[in-house]
Amino acid sequence: MMTSRMTGLHARAKARERGVTLVIALIFMVALTLLGVGMVKSTTSEERMGANTRDYDLAFAAAEAAIRDAEVRVSGVWSFPSKPLSALNFPTTANNCGTLSTGTTSEIGLCFNITSQPIFTNTTFKLDDNTYSAQLGKFTGTPVIQGVATQPNYYIEIIQVPQFGGSGSLNAYRITSKGYGARGTTQVLLQEVYLQ
Repeated sequence: MMTSRMTGLHARAKARERGVTLVIALIFMVALTLLGVGMVKSTTSEERMGANTRDYDLAFAAAEAAIRDAEVRVSGVWSFPSKPLSALNFPTTANNCGTLSTGTTSEIGLCFNITSQPIFTNTTFKLDDNTYSAQLGKFTGTPVIQGVATQPNYYIEIIQVPQFGGSGSLNAYRITSKGYGARGTTQVLLQEVYLQ
């Protein structure tokens, strides 16, 4: 009699153990699923950050290429014999940039600015079109950049800088360029003062 009673208790205990094992297995499955979803989200976020960084680097390189292209144009070494830019090449109207509408294609991207503000801050002379600004390679023959949404553009402004150790001033060129990444929304603006 005792044996059958023990067997019944043992069977009920075994049934309870099977239920606990199922609950523990389900808890582990939920925990592993949450861990997997978290890792997927983290990886996706890192991939997006990497893509954004790559796109910014591409836009920065494009803007840098436009600056170098403008330097080549200023120095005149893209033609033989070289013809460096001078004040005579720039538009004669103050606070103006060369444009296609004036019929002087050689003035595109050259700005005569008598204010202390860079010309690109004037919303009339947009730096992201080819009306007033010059596109990379337009004058120098520099090859286009592959993989960008839009080729970079630049302005060259003639400005006066104080002469070192003297009382006069020298002509300098303030070059402002805008580069684009693979997406048109990624843009980098660079500026430098170039002394010939």
